[in-house]
Amino acid sequence: MAADPLGIPTGEAISVILALKPAIAVGQEYDPYFDMIFSGISDDIGFESELDVTTPRPNTES
Repeated sequence: MAADPLGIPTGEAISVILALKPAIAVGQEYDPYFDMIFSGISDDIGFESELDVTTPRPNTES
């Protein structure tokens, strides 16, 4: 479904979707504008994130 509009092989499209899935799942749960961004399809997006975005990332700046 994503390969044709992007003009890429199916395997690459699957990789793109799998890479975006965690970001979209977290956005769906925590972004107050998610329904506006994905209007019309936000109710059709159905997966859960296993990422804990409430835990701060370690400071890597020196």
